[in-house]
Amino acid sequence: MHVWLVTVGEPLPTDQGNQRLHRTGVLANSLRSQGHKVTWWTSTFDHYHKAQRRDHDHMATVDENYRLHIVHSPGYVKNVSIRRIVDHSAHARRVKKRMLEETDYPDVILCSLPTLELCRVAVDYGHGHGVPVILDIRDLWPDIFLDEVPEWTRWAARPVLLPMFRTATYVCSRATALTGITSAFVDWGLAYAGRSRSDLDKDFPLGYSDHPLPLSAMSEARQYWSTVGLDRPVELRVCFFGSLSRTMAEEMFTVIEAARELQVRGDNIQFVVCGSGENLEAYRNAAQGCDNIVFPGWIDATQIKALMEMSSVGLLPYRSRADFARSIPNKVAEYLSAGLPVISSLTGVTENLLKENDCGVTYQNGDASSLVRLLRVLASDKNRMQTMARNAASLFSERFDAARVYSDMGEYLQEVALTKTRVPAR
Repeated sequence: MHVWLVTVGEPLPTDQGNQRLHRTGVLANSLRSQGHKVTWWTSTFDHYHKAQRRDHDHMATVDENYRLHIVHSPGYVKNVSIRRIVDHSAHARRVKKRMLEETDYPDVILCSLPTLELCRVAVDYGHGHGVPVILDIRDLWPDIFLDEVPEWTRWAARPVLLPMFRTATYVCSRATALTGITSAFVDWGLAYAGRSRSDLDKDFPLGYSDHPLPLSAMSEARQYWSTVGLDRPVELRVCFFGSLSRTMAEEMFTVIEAARELQVRGDNIQFVVCGSGENLEAYRNAAQGCDNIVFPGWIDATQIKALMEMSSVGLLPYRSRADFARSIPNKVAEYLSAGLPVISSLTGVTENLLKENDCGVTYQNGDASSLVRLLRVLASDKNRMQTMARNAASLFSERFDAARVYSDMGEYLQEVALTKTRVPAR
């Protein structure tokens, strides 16, 4: 089976440094190990580092059955901006042109949503070439953009976003099947498609690969952490790693406020907040004088693994807006893989997951005192922490281990590839 994967915004296996592959990268490796052929259509623009990989289209070969179509796009500075919309449109036009030139045809296409523009290219190609197309829903575009404007202005924003709403309806209704990172995400897509769920519409969580790393690399990573303030004993160490963008702006300021309150109280609880992004300097400035919070910037995969081993809990500081309340972020699987209980501000699906499996706790959005209370309770109850850690590791093995998730997804793609003439019932 030849699978086309269409996804931007993820690290590539050809990127420099010790990259952590995300959903598409890990799925591609899983498909390759199952004997399938993979072509990944992606962008020259590195979303996380806001930098160009190349200034032109490029074909990269990982091995004889795995290649990357890296198609040029203009790039952007801010995640929420006109330039990002321009980037997505320009990139989709170039991808469409390159796809129509391609002679090594796919048996099935899996396209991530976002971007809406690439989804349109994928479903149009599929209809024109008799290829089934699955949309894998990762973010609820364009709904999330309404959450980025004040509620009282949404009446004015909706007409501006009308073309995107129409595109969401178009692509979801023309897709052969819908997948998503949670069942709630699939239901969202089905609502846009205007149809009921078929047996081809399924959810697959964000899996995580927990591979052992070389001892020498881990030792070097631990040494790095000792140089940035993790060489002292603490009652509780709270870790976070990810993009420090507007998505979590309010909640990260809540975390900083909680850190300051804990320092004043004299509690020996440390926060390690890793990553780069447009808000990093604002967070560092807000945390001045807080000796119990560290902002080391971007870190690689080995440093992440070492940090999780040195930590007590993993932090999930997100606003409980509509899309996040339906989601289980990828950091949940990463924390669980290391047996880390999760302390989260998310209501909805994630809150229910942590509660039902007793592997984490939820504090109130924007309430630093709520976070402080929970952290102090956890720091004083080692038995409770041990129980939640065991439950975290167990839940990871049962539900979020990438080997299981993406093996199942590979079998599913084969199933869809055999349904070329099948159209979901409305």
